[in-house]
Order: sequence, then C-alpha cells, then structure tokens
Amino acid sequence: MHFEVSNLDLTINTHHILKNVSIHFDQGKIHALIGGNGAGKSSLMKVLNGSYAYQKGTLSINNKSVANFSDEIAYVAQEVDEVLFQSLTVYDNLTYKDRTKGFLYKQQRKQVLKDYINKFGLSFSLDTFVRDLSVSEKQLLVIVRAILENKRLLILDEPTASLSQREVDILFKELALLKENMAIIFISHRIPELLQIADDISVLKDGAISHSSPANLYDAETLYQSIAGTSIVHTKKNHSSANKVFSFQNIKTDRLHNIDIHGFKGEVIGIAGLVGAGKTELCEWLYHNLSHEKISYCTEERQKHGLVMPHSIQNNICFKSNHFFTHNKNEESLTLPLANNIGLKYKSLNQPVQSLSGGNQQKVVLLRGLYQQSNIFILDEPTVGIDVGAKQDLFKIINQLAADGKTIIYASSDFNELMHVTDRIYTLYKGHIVDEQLTINTSESDLLHKTTGGIQHAV
Repeated sequence: MHFEVSNLDLTINTHHILKNVSIHFDQGKIHALIGGNGAGKSSLMKVLNGSYAYQKGTLSINNKSVANFSDEIAYVAQEVDEVLFQSLTVYDNLTYKDRTKGFLYKQQRKQVLKDYINKFGLSFSLDTFVRDLSVSEKQLLVIVRAILENKRLLILDEPTASLSQREVDILFKELALLKENMAIIFISHRIPELLQIADDISVLKDGAISHSSPANLYDAETLYQSIAGTSIVHTKKNHSSANKVFSFQNIKTDRLHNIDIHGFKGEVIGIAGLVGAGKTELCEWLYHNLSHEKISYCTEERQKHGLVMPHSIQNNICFKSNHFFTHNKNEESLTLPLANNIGLKYKSLNQPVQSLSGGNQQKVVLLRGLYQQSNIFILDEPTVGIDVGAKQDLFKIINQLAADGKTIIYASSDFNELMHVTDRIYTLYKGHIVDEQLTINTSESDLLHKTTGGIQHAV
C-alpha cells in the first residue's frame, strides 16, 4: 500500500504548524521521521489519524483521496501509562477491542498471544496485572498490541526510549519482518538506531520537510546538523557563586546509575536527555533527598501532579501538604505582588486555575515556590504545552531567580532551550551521566549527539 500526503498545511489558533508538507509512506519500508522539539512531528501524526483538521492539502491511499488514514493506523504513543488499563491484566489489555466470544475462541486466542509475548522474550504471563509491569515491559506490551491490530500503517513514536539493547534488537528483527505487509513510520531522536533500521529518512523542521532521502544517503553527523541547525551562541548572564548548595555522589536507583551531581547558589543547572533517559527519575530523587532545603518542584505533568485544576489560583499558590488549602487576607496581600511581578495574566486570584493558559498555569506552580520562599527550583520539561511568548516570560523569571541567589535545576529534551537558559549542563543517556559541561563549552548539536548514544558512558 502507498500512503501519500501532498501540500499539507495546518494552522491552529493562528499558529502555522505544518507548512506545505509532502511525504509518502510505502508498504515494505520503514520511514523514519525526525526533528527537534516543536518541529511538527506529533501534529503531522494527529492529522494522519484524524485528530486534527487540516486547512489545505490532500491525503490518499493507493492514489485514492481520503480524509485521513485513521482506519489503517495502529499507533504506539510515548505515554504508555495513558493508553494501558493499569488495573486490568495483560490479556485484557491485548483484547479489549475484541468482541468475539466463546470459550474455545478465547483459549485459542490466549495461545496466539502467549506465543507472541514469548517471541519478544517477555517473562510475564497473560494474567499479570499491567500495574505490576516494568516501564520497558509496558512499552513492549503497547507495541505488541499495535502489531496485533493488523493495520496497514504502523506508527511508532519513540518506541525504544525505555528499552534495553536486547529488547531493541528483538523489536528491530520483528519490524524487519512486519514491514513486508505494512508501512511503518518510526519517530525517534536516536539517530544511530534510525540509520540501523530505516529505509527512508525525512527531517521535519519548523513545520516543513527540510530533507527526505533513502537512509543510505545519510550519515549520523549530517542528521545531527540537520536537526540542530545553526549553533546557538550562549549569552546568558551567569549568576552562580562559589557557594555549593548540594552535592550527591553515586546515586543509584532502578533507572539511575552511579550519578554524581552538585549545584551552586545562583546557578541554572541543565539536565539534558531524551524520553526515557532518566530526567524525571533524577528530578524526583533530588526532590525527595533535598529535604534540608526549601524546594519547589514543577513536574512535567503540571495539570496532573502540580496543580489542583478546579481550585483557585490563590488556593494553588498557598497549597500546603499539612493543611491542604489555607486562605486569609494576609496571604492574598502577599501573593498579589508576587503574581504581578511574575507577569501572571489573570482576572482574579479566585478564578479556577483551569481557566488559565498553559503558560500561566506554569507560572502558578512557580508562584507557589516563591510564596514558600524556596531556594531550589526543580523544573521538569517546564515549557511543554506553552507558547513562544510564555517561554520567553519563563526564561526571564528563571534568570531573575538565579540573580536572587536561587538554584534552578532545568530538565529538558529541548536542547535549544538548555543552551539559552542554563549555566552548566549534565547529559543523561539511559540513566547514566555521560557528560558534564559549562554551557558555553557545548552546543545543541553536541548535546543531541551525546543524548542519542553518540558517546559511550560514563563520565
């Protein structure tokens, strides 16, 4: 089968997301799609599956025009916990769309599924509850479920992020067989893997296809440069002092391996890494082990873990673990100037935080830290879901926090941002710190190279 996208344009809320995109995916081939954060990869996939309505362009299957490819797509998303039923068994998760009944059918189906799980070298049974699986087992379960849908277009979004090398090798062998009966789109930042598995590679940049060729015409360095583009000159003013605020050696968890990390007063510390590198695990570990400091933690999923969405701005700012919410006039008089200084756009501190934009919701999380007079701020992917203007506001706030002597830990997979906002950067790859550099001594291309396995650990 031949899937064709021609001259596609997508605009959302006046933002031109996809610009004259033309690309095709063919049965028998694995087509790798790469690009930096915000390049438009996810938006393109949402057009293909029918989630986004595009304004211009045509989509076709075998030269027949269609509205989208939704009927033909099996999709493997990055957020495995959001697409699995945690309280159900592996069998239930694999068959929840299957309406066929009968004891004999069910037993035959169980044997087929068991054989497929064994093929991937997985040790759990069909009766295992999904909540008891490891992250990599969940990832492989989602991949197996998508494959078993028997669709003609398989989309894999960062499928190897949490997999071991052995699991990656098993997956790649299976994909090499599967592509004979379907077209496969493989989205990843891991360039060495793409060069190993892909037949074609397309680079998406600023919503447009900048390069598209057979994979054998690329080398790793060409792809690193095509994603990173022009190197950013680091111009951030350094406020860090010689006063060391924290220092940890040999941090070990299930996902982190022998990590040494330290931070100074007034310093913005970058944690660079791709999905599955261990950024969130490191942020959580630091949060729980910096108990002697006043600390504010802005989680990656702020709506789920950082805010109580139906409650007011005031309540979210004055949230306290012991008393839950407190509210009095004195607190309001303290939060008003903080809200104004941080540039929060609001009508009343009593309005629900869910009525704010993503950027202003992020500011509310920061306001809580300011109100509690925190001296360490941990920010995990803080710009996800916020627009360019809100990003610039956030960068100004971070710079001011550093000037005021606060220590900021800034974890991100957006290397452009890290180059702009940090003083020093730790690079994570599969739970190891593989590099530590002053930001002025590195580049976006260098970070991309190291976070995709371009150098072997560890430092």
